[in-house]
Amino acid sequence: MHINFMPAVPLPEDAPERRELKPHEERALKKAQAFSETGRGYAIMHETRPGTIGIVVGSSPIALLAWSQSLPFRGSAKDAHADLALRNHSVGEKFLTWTDETPPLDTILAICTMWWIRDSYPSSIWAYPDELQYTMDEFHQDAKYRLDKPFGISSFKEEINMAPKVMAQRNGNLQFFRYHEKGGHFAAIEQPELLAKDLQDCFTQIWCFSQE
Repeated sequence: MHINFMPAVPLPEDAPERRELKPHEERALKKAQAFSETGRGYAIMHETRPGTIGIVVGSSPIALLAWSQSLPFRGSAKDAHADLALRNHSVGEKFLTWTDETPPLDTILAICTMWWIRDSYPSSIWAYPDELQYTMDEFHQDAKYRLDKPFGISSFKEEINMAPKVMAQRNGNLQFFRYHEKGGHFAAIEQPELLAKDLQDCFTQIWCFSQE
């Protein structure tokens, strides 16, 4: 298995793992903490009222565009497309705040169009209530959530909430871990070549383990 998103939990200042953290991982933990404090309003609504949000989001393309930009924007627009989007009702703001380099506005609109045509966004929200069954602390510490099969992780600099390698290793048989100095939450859109190379390298490396 390969993933590019594993949420972190705060590490106490005296935690032994802190000695192993690299500067970019310290930065990532601070970013994760900030996201947990101010960026999860949409997720709480998804977790507790998925049906209500699903009906609203599925009511019109404008509602879908509005919900896909539900995070507050911090800082100036990163390029002309972002500036245009901000001036025009902040369409697709998650694509502005959760990315390293803002995707072209046409790309944002194309993705939202696919969601609308396939009516897939409202049903995807129903995955969130499962998160109410455990906390992230349990996820990282409880053995029942451990991944026994070999797995790999790609970590991108501007991910909204990413566990450092030392934390990810708690969760199972981690055999591949690669950090990238560019890219964010939507890595498949932002850095498709890097992600594809990671997938190839990851499964080349762990294939022998999966046969055991």
